Amino acid sequence: GRVLHTLNIRLFPEQLTYIVNHAEDEVIFVDKSLMGLLAPLLPTFTTVKHLVIMDDGKGEIPADLAGIPSYDYEELLAKATPAQFKEVPETTAASMCYTSGTTGYGVQHAQGKVTRLEGELLGAHRDSGETVTVAKILAPLEPRDIMCIGLNYRKHAEEGGKPVPENPVLFFKNHGTLQNPGDPIVLPTALKSNEVDYECELAVVIGKTCHNVKKEDALKHVLGYTCANDVSARDWQMNGGGGQWCRGKTFATFCPLGPCIVTTDEIPDPNALSIRTILNGQVMQDWNTNDMIFDVPTLIAFLSASTKLLPGTVILTGTPHGVGAARKPPVFLKAGDSVTISIEKIGDLTNPVIDEVL
Repeated sequence: GRVLHTLNIRLFPEQLTYIVNHAEDEVIFVDKSLMGLLAPLLPTFTTVKHLVIMDDGKGEIPADLAGIPSYDYEELLAKATPAQFKEVPETTAASMCYTSGTTGYGVQHAQGKVTRLEGELLGAHRDSGETVTVAKILAPLEPRDIMCIGLNYRKHAEEGGKPVPENPVLFFKNHGTLQNPGDPIVLPTALKSNEVDYECELAVVIGKTCHNVKKEDALKHVLGYTCANDVSARDWQMNGGGGQWCRGKTFATFCPLGPCIVTTDEIPDPNALSIRTILNGQVMQDWNTNDMIFDVPTLIAFLSASTKLLPGTVILTGTPHGVGAARKPPVFLKAGDSVTISIEKIGDLTNPVIDEVL
């Protein structure tokens, strides 16, 4: 999974598409007008070798950093050559950590040991064997797209009084819904919802570009699988979105992912996994992915037909029966709750629940 070793501060714009390529060197991208934020952290800057200045030169570089070579961001881009720079996706640049701590990927071993993953998660990578200390587990990736399937379990369609769909029912969540394991699901206040529901789902992580992929070849394009909670504000989903589900599905923190990505060699058949939701210690959903109406290969073939799925795309494959809205009386999330999504061979994704504070 993606792990944060120490403090992560993001001070540079998301449109950044190039970074200085210094192996083993640490680079800080910083707006000089924000230098005051760095003062308490100066003792930690023991590995910084380069500064990239992001603004017009206002402010002063603290004395502790004055001896470090600095560069003007615009000038660097103008002079960029393959030998000096490497191009990286925006999502990679936006998630870089440039304090003395790092955000990276690790391989989890028995007894809780974690070693650093070398290379690219969505490209060539290997276990470095270097043991790291994990300060916090983050969502296992920042998805390229979050594609979601509704009504994909037979008994869930039945409990909602819906017919079995002829084709997969597709909707999307935006990137702002992503939430880490252990961080809170936030109940909306600005657009008030009193009907926020849980949904345990198997999430598929696409590892290779998919375009018109045949069903029999679909799993060759999968990196692995993780747990997802398709948190849903039922009032906005059913009544406040003009017939579209997205408004009720896209509130901030409404897509917890984790705790890890389990690769396909460990899960050869994604449609043979037990899947559960546990709310405050009570099992609310308890079923198996073999009840999917459209299995994972079928979903990938359908979604990639005349459509390009890029590496890093995450597909939420639907939820089984037992959602809170279908219970009598209904059960909705409230502040103070703790909800866990548990999937066989993957693990547990747990998040507390809080109210949004305006």
